[in-house]
Parts: sequence; structure tokens; C-alpha cells
Amino acid sequence: MFSQKYSYHQVKLETAREDIETVLSTRTITDWFSYCRETVIIYELEHQEVNSKIGGPGKIVQLDESKFGKRKYNKGRHIEGHRVHLMRAYDCLPQYGYIHKKVNHSDPINKFVAPDETHTQKIESHWRNLKVMFSRDGYKANFTDWIIEYSWRRKIKITQKDVFEELIKAIQYVYKID
Repeated sequence: MFSQKYSYHQVKLETAREDIETVLSTRTITDWFSYCRETVIIYELEHQEVNSKIGGPGKIVQLDESKFGKRKYNKGRHIEGHRVHLMRAYDCLPQYGYIHKKVNHSDPINKFVAPDETHTQKIESHWRNLKVMFSRDGYKANFTDWIIEYSWRRKIKITQKDVFEELIKAIQYVYKID
């Protein structure tokens, strides 16, 4: 059920049967999801390419900031949580031969596309998808773990592999099962 991205509530509904009174507890479901996520994280960290780089000659890389968390009392604009933000770090890119274009999200005319057609729609879409997963599953783990799980799921989707088979592959690797 972890491989199918079920929510805790969906797991309870799916595992409840009329012929028995036992229903998986939230703690059991949480433990199982944590076990699966931990396995995926170990597998991914041990299989990452050490010297891989983002982009390359002729490639466009979209970078953007995002904030993950909840609004306090579901009111106002203040959001408590984690901010993924590297804006000042981008300023040195031209000295390394990169073309650095920016989108001014404060522009009253067009907050999402610069006059030269530079945009951040693709990265915004990634943030949105991660935030959906983040909010649906009730963020209780290490923030980095969620990003690694999201990247793992995205890689599987792009390569059109089966999520369950990839989870089994990770379990076999981490627990040395032949």
C-alpha cells in the first residue's frame, strides 16, 4: 500500500474486513510506512551517482524557492515549516559560464513569466506535487526523507517501472535477500 501511495485512512479502509474485527492501527500503518520509506532512502542514498550534475551544455535548469508547512490556525500568509531557498546562491552562476535568468514573482503584470519568456512552471509543478504528498501523508518524518521518497517515485514514473517491484528490489538490497 506504501507503493501505491495510499493514505493512512485508505489503508485502514482497505484492510478492514467484515468477517473479522481487527483493523490495522494507525501505529502499525505508520511503522510499516516508516519501514518502507527508510528502506527506499537507504537504497537511494547508496545508489546515487556521486559526481552527477544537474543540467549540462544546452540544458535549461529551473530553480525556485518553496516553503513547506502549514499556515498557523489556517489563517493569514505566515507559514511555519521548512523553506527551500537558495536565491543568493544563484548570483555567482554567470562567473562560471552559466546564463542566469530570473522571474520576478512580485511583478504585478505577470508573476510567473519574465519578459524574455523565462518561467518556472516546471519546477513549480514539482513543488506542488511534493506538497500534495507532504500534506496528504501528514508530514511526520525527516523533511529530507520526503524529498528522497518523492524523487524515487518520480524516477520510477519516468522510467515506467512498477513501484511495488522497485520497493521489493530496495528491500532485497538493503536486507541482503537473494
